[in-house]
Amino acid sequence: MINLDYLKELLFPLDYQLDTSKDYPVFWKTINHNDLRTAYAFSLVVVNLMQYSVSIEGLNEPRVNRAIRAGLIEIKSTEEVDQLREVVFETDLGTPKKLEAILPFFETQLEIISTEAIYTDAYKKSISNIKLLVEAANNIVY
Repeated sequence: MINLDYLKELLFPLDYQLDTSKDYPVFWKTINHNDLRTAYAFSLVVVNLMQYSVSIEGLNEPRVNRAIRAGLIEIKSTEEVDQLREVVFETDLGTPKKLEAILPFFETQLEIISTEAIYTDAYKKSISNIKLLVEAANNIVY
């Protein structure tokens, strides 16, 4: 069963921080990179522990900031920022094996984003893999 203690044990070794200021626990971490070309080069990853589910979401904050400065988007609330995040994975609390299967793969992709140059094949493959995770998460029918 996925619960707060389970996620602490799973995510703290991966450098996630815990925010308990919301109505539900939120784990987050930042990824350093300089890729403004794609939404899938996440600079912020958030894991939300909701009442019945857990989700992983990502956001390329530098890309969003550039769009704001260019006047392409306007953000007036934190809810509008939340809507810009890409869902990478979501599951119910009774399926920890699904999370345990996806998280290491996803973390490997994030590591590549933060260490490889954007023109390398490894980097391009990592972005492609993250895009596939997002597409799969968006195609799940409940």
